[in-house]
Amino acid sequence: MSEYNHLLQIIKLEALNLKENISVKHRGRTKITKRGRKKLRALLFRVRASMFLVAKNKAFKAQYHYYTTRPDNRLK
Repeated sequence: MSEYNHLLQIIKLEALNLKENISVKHRGRTKITKRGRKKLRALLFRVRASMFLVAKNKAFKAQYHYYTTRPDNRLK
C-alpha cells in the first residue's frame, strides 16, 4: 500500500466498475464487474466491515480501544 501516492490508484486496482443489465424491454440491476484483484477487494471489504463494527458495536469499540491504548504492544 505504501507504493501508491493516492487513494484513487488503489481504487483503480480494485476495479469496481459498475455494469447495468439493460435491454429494450427490461432494466436489470446494476452490478459490480469484479475485474480487479480479488485479494485486494476481499481485504478492503474486511477493513470496511471491521470499521463499521467498531463504529456501531459497543463490544467491538471497547476491544479496539483496549488494543490501541494498551501500554505494551499497542495496535497502530
